[in-house]
Amino acid sequence: MKNAFFMVFVFIILTIATAFVSTVAISLIHLSFSMVAGESLSFINFTLFFQVLIKALPFCLVFACLGLIFYFIRHPNISILSTLFYFIIGFSIWLFAIPWMLSMQLAQKPLVSEYEARRLSEGFFRQTKSSVDYIARFFPEGGAEGVRIDTSSSGHIESVFFDEDVQVPEQAFYADPLFEKTIDLPPVLEVLKTFFYFARTEAIKSLARGYLSYLMFASFGLALLSIFFVRNINSWKLINVSLVVALFVSICKINREVFSAVLFDKMIGFFQHNNMLWFTNRNNIQFVINISITLCFCLIGLVHFIRQRQKIK
Repeated sequence: MKNAFFMVFVFIILTIATAFVSTVAISLIHLSFSMVAGESLSFINFTLFFQVLIKALPFCLVFACLGLIFYFIRHPNISILSTLFYFIIGFSIWLFAIPWMLSMQLAQKPLVSEYEARRLSEGFFRQTKSSVDYIARFFPEGGAEGVRIDTSSSGHIESVFFDEDVQVPEQAFYADPLFEKTIDLPPVLEVLKTFFYFARTEAIKSLARGYLSYLMFASFGLALLSIFFVRNINSWKLINVSLVVALFVSICKINREVFSAVLFDKMIGFFQHNNMLWFTNRNNIQFVINISITLCFCLIGLVHFIRQRQKIK
């Protein structure tokens, strides 16, 4: 009982630590991408910090469960109660906490961004798709004047008037084109960012189609939780840690590919052609794959447990 409650305490500490680190990191990255040349930027934005925390918390809970698996590798002699607590926590996160958090996020205003209400500054050359623009000055009543250099073969230079304040395009990821080639995420953070947007988008879509559809998506969590069964497959703890990380990344990769890979597009086309309509839903395909992974890990864990018992005897 004592070990089980200590495990819950470890989970809470892991959640707080991952939430703090991820929220600070995402907030700084978000504010960095909102920089405009020549304009000041406030890095103290509690509204942004809170909204990032709400968005990042579901992922922090998932990574905290991964941290618990590392804890079990470090302490292999765990009780049945600790195992039970692990799965209760995991199921509660995927079945109740994540849907509730996503619903709460959708009820909020869009994520606060420093550049949503800011315009580009004057005195800088900025490259667009077809030209290089220079904003000379803004008019008090709105609009601006400057110079536009055509970057096509003509190379025409003309003085132009901008009818409206030069705002950042809504679809732009960077607030100022000048920083687009200057600020770049490390490859690891780029992968995490891509996965963050994929998982959140697909979870919201599944939830919007109904809770049953979301349960199909939540099989993703079941596959991740089932890594628990293969955590001590080797006598070397370092190998076990490496295996757990590799399996975690692989499961995330497979679930992402279900919604983006050409292979699954061809599979859906095949199922449609053969009137296998149940498999034309990507969530259903995802469910079958994740259940198969879960059963595979359970079987491997069971075989390993039986072999270990036979060695003891």
